[in-house]
Amino acid sequence: MKKGAATGGRGYRRQRRRRRRAAVTVIALAAIALVIVFALQPMDSASDGPFAAASPEASAHTAARDPEASSIGRTAEPDPTGGGEAIGESFIDILSKISSEARSEAAAAIGAARLMAIPTSALTDAGSYGGDMGGEDPDAFGSYGDPLDGEPSPTIIEEAGFDGEEQDGGEPSGARSITIRCVGDFVIHEEVFKSAYMKGDKAYDFTEMLEDIAPSLKKATLTVANVDGVMQGDAKHKYSGYPVFNTPPELIESLLGSGVGMITLANNHALDFYFDGLKATMGNCDRYGIDHIGGARSRAERDAPAIRELDGIKVGFLNYTESLNGKEKYAEKSATAYGVIRLDQAHIKKDIANLRSNGAEAVIVFVHWGTQYSATPDSNQKRYARIMAEAGADAIIGAHPHVVQPAVWISAPEGGTAGGRCLCAYSLGNFLAGSRTEDRDTGVIFEFTIERAADGRCAVRDPKFIPTVTARSGKPGRYSYRIVNAAEIARSGAPKGMSASMRRKVERANDRIKGRMEAVAELVYE
Repeated sequence: MKKGAATGGRGYRRQRRRRRRAAVTVIALAAIALVIVFALQPMDSASDGPFAAASPEASAHTAARDPEASSIGRTAEPDPTGGGEAIGESFIDILSKISSEARSEAAAAIGAARLMAIPTSALTDAGSYGGDMGGEDPDAFGSYGDPLDGEPSPTIIEEAGFDGEEQDGGEPSGARSITIRCVGDFVIHEEVFKSAYMKGDKAYDFTEMLEDIAPSLKKATLTVANVDGVMQGDAKHKYSGYPVFNTPPELIESLLGSGVGMITLANNHALDFYFDGLKATMGNCDRYGIDHIGGARSRAERDAPAIRELDGIKVGFLNYTESLNGKEKYAEKSATAYGVIRLDQAHIKKDIANLRSNGAEAVIVFVHWGTQYSATPDSNQKRYARIMAEAGADAIIGAHPHVVQPAVWISAPEGGTAGGRCLCAYSLGNFLAGSRTEDRDTGVIFEFTIERAADGRCAVRDPKFIPTVTARSGKPGRYSYRIVNAAEIARSGAPKGMSASMRRKVERANDRIKGRMEAVAELVYE
């Protein structure tokens, strides 16, 4: 890695640490201010307390919509002694001196904390999936017992930016849309994470590998990526690549800084270090503050529907894997009972119905499946895609083959989706990997819009794509990896320093990916 690039990486990490400290300070000040306000408020049996003027629901909604205008100290009724209002004003003054970027970090930290808040009703392991967990015929969908009382409520993150009107009962109304972008697999081979190592800091930084493509990752309401293997740290096991992946968790920080907001964990390498490795990975995701799906540390966490509110639209997420590379035979039983769900054990129809009944307006299924290195989907992929579409999935995003496979529309009127069809991208290829074989170092940024019409129904529309290539330069032991926009290079020429052979490889990749995607999706130049 060039000296200047390494210095830039360290500067980025220092900035992230400063912003995180500022975010923690904001949260701590907020908590202290609330305690003081409540302590100074006179106790009156006829009063509901200092925030009686605004309901908790309204205050929470206002804060979620506009983190720049905190409700703390603004919505409170003035203290008869004047103390409460003065405290509120001074806290707002403090907030005004902190950068909006730091306040955004605080909002992200609060969102991550919400993700971990499992409702009390979910703290039972009993009966949410009545019947045997193993060997379900996906065509039959299995048999389910009567639902128990106290079924867990959905896990919903309220994202900043929702400013639409509401109907009675708090339901969002009116037309609006959000953009989802998904990328191919992060397969961090040993030579990749070694090239990210900064000797001076004795730490890893993947930011330079992502910086060319980061602007495209940031142009979405939510960008989702799959990371093969675990990111448990090296306290128990050294970092490793193929055949068992333990990636430095600093990758999570670089993903966040580059625009990725969610990662999927259900893949064939999820149990490379057994259930402890998966749970440690989830802990690191929480520590860095990135959203994640596909893994669960308890049955309650598994059963809590993963619903995220994105700019006023509630989106439900599912994540399954076809294989666990045989590791399930040696892992504890809970690893497959609820830790990570295989397709042949998945209650697909019930899972989608559960998301819908808990308020999801659209459902996206992320699935790790297919035949490695095959450019066409196999019969099992097509069969499961049909099952998911007919069960009501709006979009299916595939991974694992390590090459790009086609995107298609699946007609499924019985699924009940708006338009009666489901968008399926069978495989998005490799986004960042050490593989150098032609086609295995290529991937795609796949985009689609979820649009709510005036009648309140949501539909997936306007699929688009950007071909990508992991470009490698340097010599063995000193390689440099960068993800580049293949379409832009094919149109405008190679960047300075790219070899002629790499440019030709990028151009070939661009042509291949266009041939697999253009029947359904539109090529985007950025």
